[in-house]
Amino acid sequence: MELGPPRPNTLDWKDLRMHAIYKYNLDMEAAMALSIKTDEADRLARELSRLTGETMTDAITRAMRERLERLRAEQDANSDYVARMKAFVRERADRYDRRPVTKQEWDEAVGDTPEDLGLSQ
Repeated sequence: MELGPPRPNTLDWKDLRMHAIYKYNLDMEAAMALSIKTDEADRLARELSRLTGETMTDAITRAMRERLERLRAEQDANSDYVARMKAFVRERADRYDRRPVTKQEWDEAVGDTPEDLGLSQ
């Protein structure tokens, strides 16, 4: 069955219904619907609307916009994590002695020298 304007002299009930849906979709192009299907979602939307003094549409729109902003910021932060960590290490690399530690240096740092342990060399 074709969608679109009805064909003259060939209309049946299905054609009329499809024409009505087609016309409705053209007329309502800018209008959108959001179906709330759970009691919790309905309760939350109504409570948010009541607390903010906004219409339910405005309250839901603002809540979704704010959540999207948070999620996008989180994604941006996570997407360049490796680059940020490399930059962090590069900025601090020259501040520290990064050569390998000898056994003697390690023992002196942690107090495990033979003298500290009461052993003779």
